[in-house]
Amino acid sequence: YSYIWRLPELVSDALIAPGNRGADILWLRRQLSAIAGHEMGADIDLVDYDQPLGQLVMLFLDSNHLDADGYVGEQTLQHIMSQSPLADGPRLGRVD
Repeated sequence: YSYIWRLPELVSDALIAPGNRGADILWLRRQLSAIAGHEMGADIDLVDYDQPLGQLVMLFLDSNHLDADGYVGEQTLQHIMSQSPLADGPRLGRVD
């Protein structure tokens, strides 16, 4: 099969890493919160890749059997997009 994929609209770089700041981080925080079943208020403006976000990233990476290095690259973004209820697009899943 072929999987054609592109960066989410609000993400400007295919690598989100500790120390980053900006709209990418807010997008990531919202997606991971939605996947975990938590809602973030519309007024939340947490644009720094801080320790709490790092912990969310590590949990997500570990639970998806990805390298738990704290970095959000293309493969991780694909997993996020397929699991987030906020994201549009195709969903990846296992067939049992």
